[in-house]
Amino acid sequence: MKGKSILDAVIAFTVLQLILIVPQGVRDLVRWENRVLGGSYLTGLLLVALSVFVIVVRRYEFRLMGVSVENWRSSINNGFRGWVFFIFPQLILTFYNGWGVRYQEFPSVAAILSLLVLAAILFMNRGMFGPASNRRLGVIILALMSPYIFSIIYDAFSLRLLKEYIWNVLVGGFAEEFFYRGYVQSSINQEYQKEWKIGNTSFGPGLIVSAVLYGASRGLRVMKTWSGVYDFAWGWGLYVFTIGLFYGLIREASGDILASGTANSMIDAIGEALLRVFD
Repeated sequence: MKGKSILDAVIAFTVLQLILIVPQGVRDLVRWENRVLGGSYLTGLLLVALSVFVIVVRRYEFRLMGVSVENWRSSINNGFRGWVFFIFPQLILTFYNGWGVRYQEFPSVAAILSLLVLAAILFMNRGMFGPASNRRLGVIILALMSPYIFSIIYDAFSLRLLKEYIWNVLVGGFAEEFFYRGYVQSSINQEYQKEWKIGNTSFGPGLIVSAVLYGASRGLRVMKTWSGVYDFAWGWGLYVFTIGLFYGLIREASGDILASGTANSMIDAIGEALLRVFD
């Protein structure tokens, strides 16, 4: 049946959202995790478990789903360069946050940020990829340490900052990539192939579907079914949709989710930590 991979992905996504949104006990647990642990490890476990379940049942190869460390040096380098191209949108986001303007609440701000991310995509895909040198790996480590350097300088270090940082790297970065850019994007592209191109990067419908679901996962976070609240955060969803395109193209160009996971980890971990330091 044509479209089976898309149907599977939508069902897996729906199951994930029903588990996280509908039971009030689960939402309370997730809130507790966010408050005490710096993020929801239950969410990360579900993302990975659902991905592994469908991959095994459908007999996909993990390597074709992007789960590989064969070219880890170049993949980490590509993820780092993705972070570099994201710095300008991140600075604008920080500027708005400094004025108390949250893109989750203002669709116009989300639209501006989305356009900046799309511009970053166009620039990024003009020959961004290549091998990583030892010097580059050193720069990556320094970038990852930068929030702690600034937190010490500005006397802003806290256990909460550390816990959120760890969660963003382990769960926000790689668990999300396993599900969206690994299982969803790769399985759909395996069925439909990659016949489109941006710059030197080929992609297929999997990129679009994974980005739509990624954006929807954020838009649905304001929904509270037990309280009769069925709102959808359109601004939040739009912005995260474009970020999904950004990560998805890194995954396609690199051939694995280690690259997009590195970009995701660095963007979220460094960006959110620095926001907390300078808040």
